[in-house]
Amino acid sequence: MGSDPVWVPEELEARLFPDLPEDAPTQRLFALLDAGKLPFLAERLAQSGLRHQCLYEFDDFNDEASDVAPWLVELTPESNLLRHFFAFDPEAEDPFHLLALGAGILLRTHSDITQLRAHLRHYSVLPDESGARMVFRMAEPGALDAVLSASRAEECAAFFAQVLEVTYLLASLEDNKWDAISVSYAGPVQDTRARPVLDRVRRDSLRSMHNTIRARTLARATGGDLGDRQ
Repeated sequence: MGSDPVWVPEELEARLFPDLPEDAPTQRLFALLDAGKLPFLAERLAQSGLRHQCLYEFDDFNDEASDVAPWLVELTPESNLLRHFFAFDPEAEDPFHLLALGAGILLRTHSDITQLRAHLRHYSVLPDESGARMVFRMAEPGALDAVLSASRAEECAAFFAQVLEVTYLLASLEDNKWDAISVSYAGPVQDTRARPVLDRVRRDSLRSMHNTIRARTLARATGGDLGDRQ
């Protein structure tokens, strides 16, 4: 993916919108977006004409939660929001270009928006080893990958019971390019409601992911070598 503000690259389009047989189950593509990184996201979604729902109930936290909450939106191949998700112009700070903001992830699924929202809500708040409830910001690129990669098989199987694939993008060390990472589960899936615990192992995995992202950003900004900073 280069610096031109063009949209879904060909090599990724087939993953996000696969060409399926007519009798295959319907697949949908959703973005999970972080309103805390995207000003006026709720208003923008209301004007988009796309199906969308806030992952939180307003009484989960407070009436202002929608301004920082994750929002789930169903994307279509021709939607402006999908184009904005992949848009990046190094010469301009355009608030409609989401790629450089690290503000969301993509999920491919058989579920509709109501089913997927209910499923993801089980992961929006996770316990730590003491039982304390911790907000899990799964819309951050790499966060789900970090936690699930350190989780037990039954926890991965439960998450991927309603998600076929998660895709997120990280800045490449090559100027104005991005790495697309897709995560899926090869084993049998079942909705056991087994959820990860944000214990020390998973917190370390999250910390390692955050450090990798920071190291990439710093190395890219200074023209250095990633290995010098990890």
